[in-house]
This record gives sequence, C-alpha cells and structure tokens, in this order.
Amino acid sequence: LGSFLNVTFAPGEKNALIRATIQKALDIDPNLGEAYAARAINRCYYDWDFAGAESDYRRAIELVPSNATAHHWYAEFLSMQGRFDKSYREYDKAISLDPLSMAIKTDLALAHFYARDHDGSMELLKKVKAIDPHFLRTENYIFWIHRVKGEYKLAIDSLERFYAMEADNGAREDRQEVMGRINRFRREFAENGVT
Repeated sequence: LGSFLNVTFAPGEKNALIRATIQKALDIDPNLGEAYAARAINRCYYDWDFAGAESDYRRAIELVPSNATAHHWYAEFLSMQGRFDKSYREYDKAISLDPLSMAIKTDLALAHFYARDHDGSMELLKKVKAIDPHFLRTENYIFWIHRVKGEYKLAIDSLERFYAMEADNGAREDRQEVMGRINRFRREFAENGVT
C-alpha cells in the first residue's frame, strides 16, 4: 500500500484512500490474503472494529498460512486484547515463517511487556540486540522496561542510546529537542528520588 509518511492528508482522507485501495485489491482477487491482513490492521487501529479485524486476520491466515506478517499482526492484535497465550503462539508461528525479522521478535518482547513479564521481555530483547544491536525498536522497548521497573539510570542510558542510534540512522531531530526529552525524564526520575 506504500508509504504515507511524507504526504499530508486531510483528516480521514488517508484512511479512505487505504480502504479504497484494499477494496480494489479484493475486487480484483477476493482470495487475496494480504488484502485481508491490511484491512484487519486498519480496522483495528483506525476503526477500533476489533471483531471485524479479528475476522479479517483469521481469513488472511486461512488464505495464506505462510504469511508471516499476517501472523505477526494477528499476534499483536491478540496481545492488545490481553489474550497473551494465543498471541505468543501466533508470534512463534510468525517467527518460524520469518526467523530473521527483528520487528516480529521485538514485538513478541512487547507482548511480554504488556503481560507484565518484564524480565521475560528483557531477555527476548537482549537476544534481538545480540543479533542486531542497531535495531531502534529494541532500544526503545528496553527504555520502557527500565522505566517501568524503576531502573532510572539504566532507562536514561537506554534513551540516550536510542537517540544516538536514531541520529546515526539519519533522523534529523533537533538536538536541543532531544536533550529536552532526556532532561524531562531526568527530572521525572529525580522527583521519584532517583538521580
């Protein structure tokens, strides 16, 4: 469906274009599993139509059982629903289909984070980081875990690594703004009695 990151749309226009594109794909081929997966994620995040999203995820997987992305997105959906055991099984299936995907592996760690399994989440993230120490999402999630666990010094260290990696990847954020965010967290942590 392409990238809409650098295009400005009126409110609702982007979702209407996505819906029309997906519908056109389904009109051409009503058995296109990828289109069902795309419609599912949009139903979930744009419409909050969870029943429709789940139906489309299941249809996508039924049509193309080897689609790692459909399993990944369905696993994420199940995690959001608090259905962690089923989510973990879908993540395992997605990883078995695409064992090199850092996105799937980090999102599995995020599911463990949402399930309040912070130690399990951190172990998974350490494994991902050992494979690809420059995958941004990993460092971001590590920051979240340290913050939630009250490990403020480690959280700040992780946040600084995240922004440094982001800059290395070509992000053009204003350095003052980045330092402002880091200092905001330092103040927050200091208010909690941690320096």
